[in-house]
Amino acid sequence: MSGATFKELNMEMHYCWRCKCDVPMLDDVESDIFEPLIKQQLENIKIYRAKHECSISEAIGKIDKPATDKYLQITGYQENDCTEIAKHQLKKFGIQCPSCARLLRTPNATICAECFYSLPR
Repeated sequence: MSGATFKELNMEMHYCWRCKCDVPMLDDVESDIFEPLIKQQLENIKIYRAKHECSISEAIGKIDKPATDKYLQITGYQENDCTEIAKHQLKKFGIQCPSCARLLRTPNATICAECFYSLPR
């Protein structure tokens, strides 16, 4: 996986309502790869802050960034906040809206927040 690229992985691009743009969304396999990297990056921030008594932004600038570095390597997209990567997991979204093709905001959603299409029950 270390040398895999965005095109080789066939990552799906979907609109993120938080980011207000299309972003690569992680499938279950990719999420499993990124979850420990995200945890490690957050732990690196925590350790650096405790040691140096500094702000989060200063710590982010000084630490190793395994999650965001891997995300850039694989997708070509620069993401500075590893918690944003965690939000871009397909399992956290619902199906594609039959009307506008945007992902529903949660797996349990029955109304599209973009076009207000209501799924049949």
